Amino acid sequence: ARVDARIDTNAVSMRRNGVEGWVKSEEFFDVENFPEIRFQSDSFPLSRLDTGGDLPGSLTLRGIRRPVLFALKPATCGRPALDCAVEANGTVRRSEFGMRTRRATLSDKVDLSLSIRMSDDTARSAHP
Repeated sequence: ARVDARIDTNAVSMRRNGVEGWVKSEEFFDVENFPEIRFQSDSFPLSRLDTGGDLPGSLTLRGIRRPVLFALKPATCGRPALDCAVEANGTVRRSEFGMRTRRATLSDKVDLSLSIRMSDDTARSAHP
């Protein structure tokens, strides 16, 4: 299996409008030039959805692609990614993606979480 997760950077919302404008600005996500954040995993055995484990791949943010490693949590249901989402967590450094400003007030380390579900096509081939 493979994970292909995409986030529309313009859809990011914050509690305070001033912060939201900054997060979408050229200084941070630069949504005008980079409308998407994308994670693409390396291929992995479907059994890893049951057991959990490493989920290596690449993250593209602000047009910069870097290798990342997420940790899949073990499934909480009998048919993971079908009957329940599978959770994955990882940490990246925003400076590796060209976001170097405001380091005195904002951590360089950013925790990311994904909820993974199978697409209909994948589900049909994995569970005929």
